[in-house]
Amino acid sequence: MDQHWCYTNKNTGNFAADTNSMKRERILLVVMIVLMMVSNACRKEETGTLEVFVRATGTGGDMPPAKSRSVFTAPALSTLSFDTAKIFVSDLLMQADFSSSLSGTNTKPFAATWISNNSFDLLNWEGQRAIVELETGSFTNMRFTATSLKPEGINKPNFYLAGTLNEGGTVYRLTVIINENYTFRCKEETGFLMFKDDLFRAAVEIYLLDLFKGITSAELSAADKVQDRIVISKTSNTGLYDRIFLNLKADQDLHLGDDE
Repeated sequence: MDQHWCYTNKNTGNFAADTNSMKRERILLVVMIVLMMVSNACRKEETGTLEVFVRATGTGGDMPPAKSRSVFTAPALSTLSFDTAKIFVSDLLMQADFSSSLSGTNTKPFAATWISNNSFDLLNWEGQRAIVELETGSFTNMRFTATSLKPEGINKPNFYLAGTLNEGGTVYRLTVIINENYTFRCKEETGFLMFKDDLFRAAVEIYLLDLFKGITSAELSAADKVQDRIVISKTSNTGLYDRIFLNLKADQDLHLGDDE
């Protein structure tokens, strides 16, 4: 896999990057690699390691909504369950306010872009991670922006979700296929402390059931079917597709720490 982090000490501005800006970043990829090399050469010896995962939660059944959600508006939990969830990530932008002091004073902007261009299995995520070496200190106001911008020649979907819809004992196979470029973001204001030789973990989380917010069980049941299969895509069940795609591009969750 062609994956690496590119570092910059500049303030990168609004972290909700669009696909056009990401295209420009690829044109400047050589410059970014040079910046990474310079940053690596100048980095202090006292460093720790951050592991970043991209994973799914809320796979269906009786699983309750995430703790951060006070209102749950997706279809009834018992009607949906998912067994496949994959996402194509072209790059992941990490931004934070960094201070070399553990007290968090005298912060400066920190940014690093992880170039991935690979598909991730959101349900079997433990072996897929981005690893970045960070200076010791305080990282607060953490923000991640994930971009799915497929290069030419890549035939994998930007996002693929498959599972079942249980309608009163009748089970339909349900598939969501998205072949459009997009970005989504997540943030956590509290941040974390990085100590020398420490290992810290962060997870970008997509709560799958929330992708169906605003869609009722009756609407799913009334979807066009082909041999007991429901396909939601740009050309099939387009009304459902538009709402799911909109929910995917909304803010997602950022989990900091080892506990799941």
